[in-house]
Amino acid sequence: MSIENHPNINAAGFTVDIMDSFIKHLRGKARDIHYRSVALDIIHDELINFITKVSSDLDVAFGE
Repeated sequence: MSIENHPNINAAGFTVDIMDSFIKHLRGKARDIHYRSVALDIIHDELINFITKVSSDLDVAFGE
């Protein structure tokens, strides 16, 4: 995502940071590398919606 799309946040970097933190805090079977994609699939839609909302709200709040 470019600065033109969301000038007030690096949405791609924000997404990667959240995903990295999510993976870091998994436990049990979910932590196994073979199951990580399943765990990420579980939060995928919610994460995309959250990042989009935060990015858009920031742009509105700061008049972009």
